[in-house]
Amino acid sequence: MPDFFRMTVASIFRYSILLFISGIVFGSFFPDSSPWVPILIMIFTLAVAGTWQNRLSFIVVVMAFFLSMGYFLSAHAESFWSVDRPSIRVSGVAEIVRSPVMGESYREAAVSLSSCDEDSCPRELIMARFPILEDVAYGDKGSFSCVLEPPDTSWKMYYAKDGIAYRCRGPIWKKTGEARPIRRALLGMASRFESAIAHALPEPESSLAVGLLIGGDSGLPASAREDFRAAGLTHIVAVSGFNISIIAEYFLLFGVALFLPRRKAALFAMAGTTAFVFVAGAPSSAVRALFMASTLLLAQWFGRRYASPWALLFAAAIMLLMNPLLLRSDIGFQLSFLATAGVILSAPIVSGILRSVPRVTESFLEALFLTISANAFLLPVMFANFGKFTPVAIPANTVLLPLVPAAMFFSFVAGSVGSFVPMLGSLFAFPAYATLHPIVSGAHYAASFKESAIVSEHFGWLETVCWYAALAVIFSFLRRRFGSDIKKTGRSLTALPE
Repeated sequence: MPDFFRMTVASIFRYSILLFISGIVFGSFFPDSSPWVPILIMIFTLAVAGTWQNRLSFIVVVMAFFLSMGYFLSAHAESFWSVDRPSIRVSGVAEIVRSPVMGESYREAAVSLSSCDEDSCPRELIMARFPILEDVAYGDKGSFSCVLEPPDTSWKMYYAKDGIAYRCRGPIWKKTGEARPIRRALLGMASRFESAIAHALPEPESSLAVGLLIGGDSGLPASAREDFRAAGLTHIVAVSGFNISIIAEYFLLFGVALFLPRRKAALFAMAGTTAFVFVAGAPSSAVRALFMASTLLLAQWFGRRYASPWALLFAAAIMLLMNPLLLRSDIGFQLSFLATAGVILSAPIVSGILRSVPRVTESFLEALFLTISANAFLLPVMFANFGKFTPVAIPANTVLLPLVPAAMFFSFVAGSVGSFVPMLGSLFAFPAYATLHPIVSGAHYAASFKESAIVSEHFGWLETVCWYAALAVIFSFLRRRFGSDIKKTGRSLTALPE
């Protein structure tokens, strides 16, 4: 009997993940296909199950189920959110369910209506734009009145991935109470932390420190923000997989320093990292990264080898199960997944290539090769969405990313101490500034080469398929040539997610 039919439970689980994601892909890009497709798949499966032997029947049933479930979830989500909704006026009781985002002259916040004066009360979220002086915060409850308008067609799915179906400009709002006290308390701690950082460090280093730890580049001065974008370094001031992996590692080391056993240290790190994500406002990128970090920490708990490619697919499957729209409509999800995949797949290859390299230059070359690999996987998405790619991002990330862990650690110490004793916060700010300033200066220097960006406005599906097919051939050859050397050398790589 073929080995396919002798699969272990782990193998069945892995193939089920792949088929579920394949179903999500099919449903995302072909949502208008016959709604009978899942039913037909199940009917075919039951027919096969009635004629084949038991073990094979079970495997076919399980895999067909995951494939059809992925298709159904994504097709249903695409169809539901692509419906044209009319403009309506509503008034009722609402709650601010996400932390407001500061704009140049306004504040935007996601609002959920709990009851309406009218018979029709939309259950989807509303992106409300308040005046900049309006006192709104996460968890506020109050009376809400506004004319709701659906987003423009080009922006509809961008908002849909966050559960937002309407936009509202200039709402009439009156606060009447507060909700979610625990989350508000955590966000209050984050606010005090930001104030302590701002008191201890000058700009733009203080805003960079806040971006590294809490996320977002909106606090950076306009010139510094443009430098980071031109240099391809914006990802480090988002709560991304790179940042979260560092936070998880620090919590794990802290647990070990407290003489906790390995399992308890892993649980401590998971709890600390989860709290950190909620303090940061739990953006989707942070939740996505938390799944990856949790998978690593669970591996520590069970004492098993960390199978990172399958951990990445498992994290992606969980995220897509909760929100199938991420696959097609969330550029952050796409970039995060592809960059992490590039690093994971190239890690054993780079280990083999660097097996005879002196330790002095190994870290630099490792970071360089992994950055090149991550950018190779990102290139089609960058062209498809932005029409250009900045080559300077490769050396900029190679040189500056190694400074980020130290910058995050010293910034956290300065902000934590400054939250309780402001004067001591300034004292601890010196090592933080010493690591933050080179990042700012390096981004400014790298941005001076932004004119070298490669522009491509005609990178379509055919080019994308050809590009990834070529990568598959190259990686297959390199893994056969160098991948096995990691077993001989015993050296491992510290992957840099995102």
